[in-house]
Amino acid sequence: MKCAICKKKEASIALRVCADCIKKRWKKAKPLVEEAHKKSRERFGLPSKIPKKGILCGLCANNCKIPEGEKGYCGLRMNKGGKIIHLAGTPKKGLLNYYYDALPTTSWEYAHRCAEAARRAGLRRVRIGNIHLLR
Repeated sequence: MKCAICKKKEASIALRVCADCIKKRWKKAKPLVEEAHKKSRERFGLPSKIPKKGILCGLCANNCKIPEGEKGYCGLRMNKGGKIIHLAGTPKKGLLNYYYDALPTTSWEYAHRCAEAARRAGLRRVRIGNIHLLR
């Protein structure tokens, strides 16, 4: 598939934008990248952006503010009746969960901040999988 912006280089089917256009034409590429990210998360019932209005979750570095009846960015915490509830696992004993995101949306630094927040919350054996892909 050719890039939707430059029409010259190959682009991924999910993003529809080539790497050069993401780097050099970000203003044009950004809406396409955000749409691909949104679609990827929607397939798993996850919010496309970090919630900013509602009750503070505070479990990880995202600091979601979750509206009534909705999930946090991770999809594992929810605001039910004005209280944050766990949909799986507990704060002390987590749950391994992932989803395939055709667009890598995190950085090495952010992954480490999340791991440190989990450790400060008392979780043990926190690991960052495939960290080598983020460098």
